Amino acid sequence: MDDDGLSTSGWSYVGAYALWAVSVAASVLVGLLVQSALVQMATIAALDTAGDPGAALDASLRIRFGDVWSYMLMGLILVAVVVFVEYWYRTGVEMGRLLARFLRVTVFQVALLFVVHSLYFAVARATGISSWSAIYVPLAELAGLLLCAFAYGRVRQPDKG
Repeated sequence: MDDDGLSTSGWSYVGAYALWAVSVAASVLVGLLVQSALVQMATIAALDTAGDPGAALDASLRIRFGDVWSYMLMGLILVAVVVFVEYWYRTGVEMGRLLARFLRVTVFQVALLFVVHSLYFAVARATGISSWSAIYVPLAELAGLLLCAFAYGRVRQPDKG
Protein backbone atom coordinates (compact mmCIF):
# COMPACT_ATOMS: atom_id res chain seq x y z
CA MET A 1 0.00 0.00 0.00
CA ASP A 2 1.11 3.53 -0.76
CA ASP A 3 0.74 6.41 1.67
CA ASP A 4 -2.52 7.32 -0.09
CA GLY A 5 -4.03 3.92 0.66
CA LEU A 6 -3.98 2.83 -2.98
CA SER A 7 -2.00 -0.28 -3.84
CA THR A 8 0.53 -0.45 -6.64
CA SER A 9 -1.89 -2.53 -8.70
CA GLY A 10 -4.52 0.15 -8.08
CA TRP A 11 -2.21 2.74 -9.61
CA SER A 12 -1.69 0.40 -12.55
CA TYR A 13 -5.43 0.43 -13.20
CA VAL A 14 -5.49 4.22 -12.94
CA GLY A 15 -2.72 4.27 -15.56
CA ALA A 16 -4.66 1.82 -17.71
CA TYR A 17 -7.74 4.02 -17.70
CA ALA A 18 -5.65 7.13 -18.39
CA LEU A 19 -4.12 5.39 -21.44
CA TRP A 20 -7.59 4.18 -22.39
CA ALA A 21 -8.85 7.79 -22.39
CA VAL A 22 -5.91 8.82 -24.58
CA SER A 23 -6.58 5.94 -26.99
CA VAL A 24 -10.29 6.74 -27.19
CA ALA A 25 -9.61 10.43 -27.87
CA ALA A 26 -7.04 9.47 -30.51
CA SER A 27 -9.53 7.04 -32.06
CA VAL A 28 -12.14 9.79 -32.37
CA LEU A 29 -9.57 12.08 -33.98
CA VAL A 30 -8.36 9.34 -36.32
CA GLY A 31 -11.97 8.51 -37.24
CA LEU A 32 -12.76 12.12 -38.09
CA LEU A 33 -9.56 12.56 -40.11
CA VAL A 34 -10.12 9.31 -42.03
CA GLN A 35 -13.75 10.21 -42.75
CA SER A 36 -12.75 13.67 -43.93
CA ALA A 37 -10.00 12.35 -46.20
CA LEU A 38 -12.31 9.73 -47.74
CA VAL A 39 -15.02 12.31 -48.46
CA GLN A 40 -12.44 14.64 -49.98
CA MET A 41 -11.09 11.82 -52.18
CA ALA A 42 -14.64 11.06 -53.35
CA THR A 43 -15.13 14.75 -54.12
CA ILE A 44 -11.91 14.89 -56.11
CA ALA A 45 -12.93 11.77 -58.02
CA ALA A 46 -16.28 13.42 -58.84
CA LEU A 47 -14.57 16.41 -60.47
CA ASP A 48 -14.60 14.50 -63.77
CA THR A 49 -18.40 14.78 -63.86
CA ALA A 50 -18.36 18.59 -64.02
CA GLY A 51 -19.36 18.65 -67.71
CA ASP A 52 -22.46 16.46 -67.32
CA PRO A 53 -25.11 17.99 -65.03
CA GLY A 54 -26.89 14.67 -64.42
CA ALA A 55 -23.68 12.87 -63.50
CA ALA A 56 -22.58 15.82 -61.34
CA LEU A 57 -25.89 15.74 -59.42
CA ASP A 58 -25.65 11.98 -58.99
CA ALA A 59 -22.05 12.26 -57.75
CA SER A 60 -22.92 15.06 -55.31
CA LEU A 61 -25.86 13.09 -53.88
CA ARG A 62 -23.68 9.99 -53.46
CA ILE A 63 -20.98 12.01 -51.71
CA ARG A 64 -23.53 13.66 -49.41
CA PHE A 65 -25.10 10.26 -48.60
CA GLY A 66 -21.67 8.80 -47.82
CA ASP A 67 -20.75 11.82 -45.74
CA VAL A 68 -23.89 11.67 -43.59
CA TRP A 69 -23.95 7.91 -43.07
CA SER A 70 -20.23 7.69 -42.42
CA TYR A 71 -20.79 9.40 -39.05
CA MET A 72 -23.16 6.65 -37.95
CA LEU A 73 -20.77 3.96 -39.14
CA MET A 74 -17.87 5.71 -37.42
CA GLY A 75 -19.91 5.92 -34.21
CA LEU A 76 -20.61 2.19 -34.25
CA ILE A 77 -16.94 1.44 -34.86
CA LEU A 78 -15.91 3.78 -32.05
CA VAL A 79 -18.29 2.08 -29.58
CA ALA A 80 -16.63 -1.24 -30.42
CA VAL A 81 -13.17 0.34 -30.06
CA VAL A 82 -14.05 1.87 -26.68
CA VAL A 83 -15.29 -1.45 -25.28
CA PHE A 84 -12.50 -3.57 -26.76
CA VAL A 85 -9.65 -1.23 -25.77
CA GLU A 86 -10.94 -0.93 -22.19
CA TYR A 87 -11.05 -4.71 -21.88
CA TRP A 88 -7.67 -5.16 -23.57
CA TYR A 89 -5.91 -2.57 -21.39
CA ARG A 90 -7.54 -3.86 -18.18
CA THR A 91 -6.41 -7.43 -18.90
CA GLY A 92 -3.04 -6.03 -19.97
CA VAL A 93 -2.53 -4.71 -16.43
CA GLU A 94 -3.12 -8.19 -15.03
CA MET A 95 -0.59 -9.66 -17.46
CA GLY A 96 1.94 -6.83 -17.15
CA ARG A 97 1.50 -5.91 -20.83
CA LEU A 98 -0.23 -2.53 -20.62
CA LEU A 99 2.45 -0.42 -22.31
CA ALA A 100 2.93 -2.93 -25.14
CA ARG A 101 -0.81 -3.04 -25.76
CA PHE A 102 -1.08 0.75 -25.72
CA LEU A 103 1.75 1.02 -28.23
CA ARG A 104 0.17 -1.64 -30.46
CA VAL A 105 -3.10 0.33 -30.58
CA THR A 106 -1.15 3.53 -31.25
CA VAL A 107 0.80 1.88 -34.09
CA PHE A 108 -2.50 0.79 -35.68
CA GLN A 109 -3.98 4.30 -35.36
CA VAL A 110 -0.95 6.02 -36.87
CA ALA A 111 -0.70 3.40 -39.63
CA LEU A 112 -4.34 3.99 -40.56
CA LEU A 113 -3.74 7.74 -40.74
CA PHE A 114 -0.61 7.22 -42.83
CA VAL A 115 -2.36 4.96 -45.36
CA VAL A 116 -5.40 7.22 -45.78
CA HIS A 117 -3.40 10.45 -46.03
CA SER A 118 -0.98 8.82 -48.49
CA LEU A 119 -3.93 7.82 -50.68
CA TYR A 120 -5.38 11.30 -50.36
CA PHE A 121 -2.06 12.84 -51.35
CA ALA A 122 -1.78 10.50 -54.36
CA VAL A 123 -5.31 11.32 -55.55
CA ALA A 124 -4.89 15.06 -55.02
CA ARG A 125 -1.49 15.05 -56.68
CA ALA A 126 -2.72 13.01 -59.66
CA THR A 127 -5.49 15.51 -60.31
CA GLY A 128 -3.11 18.46 -59.92
CA ILE A 129 -4.95 20.16 -57.05
CA SER A 130 -2.16 19.64 -54.54
CA SER A 131 1.47 20.63 -54.46
CA TRP A 132 4.39 18.46 -53.46
CA SER A 133 4.51 20.20 -50.07
CA ALA A 134 1.41 18.21 -49.06
CA ILE A 135 3.65 15.14 -48.76
CA TYR A 136 4.82 16.39 -45.37
CA VAL A 137 1.66 15.16 -43.64
CA PRO A 138 2.09 11.50 -44.68
CA LEU A 139 5.84 11.74 -44.06
CA ALA A 140 5.26 13.05 -40.51
CA GLU A 141 2.81 10.21 -39.93
CA LEU A 142 5.34 7.72 -41.30
CA ALA A 143 7.95 9.07 -38.87
CA GLY A 144 5.46 8.75 -36.01
CA LEU A 145 4.58 5.23 -37.15
CA LEU A 146 8.22 4.16 -37.22
CA LEU A 147 8.84 5.71 -33.80
CA CYS A 148 5.82 3.95 -32.25
CA ALA A 149 6.70 0.66 -33.96
CA PHE A 150 10.26 0.91 -32.65
CA ALA A 151 8.99 1.62 -29.12
CA TYR A 152 6.56 -1.30 -29.39
CA GLY A 153 9.37 -3.58 -30.51
CA ARG A 154 11.43 -2.54 -27.49
CA VAL A 155 8.71 -3.17 -24.86
CA ARG A 156 7.14 -6.25 -26.43
CA GLN A 157 8.11 -9.49 -24.73
CA PRO A 158 9.14 -12.05 -27.34
CA ASP A 159 7.40 -14.97 -25.63
CA LYS A 160 4.01 -13.22 -25.27
CA GLY A 161 3.29 -11.53 -28.69
